[in-house]
Amino acid sequence: MDLEIVFAPLELEPRQFVVGDTIRVTFAFKYTVGADTTITIQAVPYQYRLGILDRIGSSAGHKELRLARASEPVEVQESVDFTLQGIAPGTYGLLVEVPGTTYGAKADDVLIVTEAPSPWTGMMGMMAMVMMLGMVAPMVESAFAKEEGVEGVEARAS
Repeated sequence: MDLEIVFAPLELEPRQFVVGDTIRVTFAFKYTVGADTTITIQAVPYQYRLGILDRIGSSAGHKELRLARASEPVEVQESVDFTLQGIAPGTYGLLVEVPGTTYGAKADDVLIVTEAPSPWTGMMGMMAMVMMLGMVAPMVESAFAKEEGVEGVEARAS
């Protein structure tokens, strides 16, 4: 089987995402193939570590495509979804490829990933406010009692 794929360059602007977001990557390529075949396309974020392209495999998205026999180049536009999981906050590139081949296209530094907000973030602010009120209330109560000339008065709910 003779397969040739040429990906269009990925021309992407940097965008910000949060861990847990699902991203849809739309890409185009041309192919020729001697017989009907099925290939897998992968979209995956990457970073360079020690000069080596390191795919963040836990976030990879895959899609199988059926390519019909074509002796002349056929253009295809497709999309692949992937979820940002098992990934640390940072800046990543995006790679769209046919795994196990040299066919693919990439764009450096286009995924700016931030950490998902914690549900505790809002609760911690509320807890701090309640604690402060708990500390301030006795001081205010004491100040009112002194103004009225009464000391040692405690507020009681009736």
